[in-house]
Amino acid sequence: YTLDSILDIWLVEVPQYTAIFCRLILIYLAIEAINAPMWMAVQAMGKIRNYQILVSVINLMNFPVAYVLLKMGYAPQCVWYSRIIIDIFITLARLLYIERVMAFPLLFYAQKVLMPIFFVTVLALPVPITLSWLIHGFWANLICVALAGLIVTAADVYFIGMNKNERQMALGMISSKLHLIK
Repeated sequence: YTLDSILDIWLVEVPQYTAIFCRLILIYLAIEAINAPMWMAVQAMGKIRNYQILVSVINLMNFPVAYVLLKMGYAPQCVWYSRIIIDIFITLARLLYIERVMAFPLLFYAQKVLMPIFFVTVLALPVPITLSWLIHGFWANLICVALAGLIVTAADVYFIGMNKNERQMALGMISSKLHLIK
């Protein structure tokens, strides 16, 4: 509801698949945000050639898969669905490559990085989604969903996504910023 309404305000004529493309691109970008530290670590180590070959070969699968799906008559958004699935395979390949080349502890990474991201995401979504269904009127819906999403996500990140040291560091940073304002 909200994305369609925003697109109606922003664009004179909203193309048919714009809303679903926007949602799928946001999912793809979230996966890429999780991947960024991994490719940065590989570049910092200087083990780039084999890594780039591996990722590029998997990434090139996007073109033939998209072509086949579109030729089979699937809707245009299938290109982004396949892109997301291929990006998940790229993530797995990155993890396995980093584990092998850098002796990277995958279980530790899953417990300390992926699980908190998963739990924060799963717990942050129900409140804004529910509010988006319950609150009518574009502006009331937009403001309530955005504020609730911000508050719930911030609370989830603070209590679930951060450990004790990270919480103390975050509070220290906020405190120092507030002192600068005074």
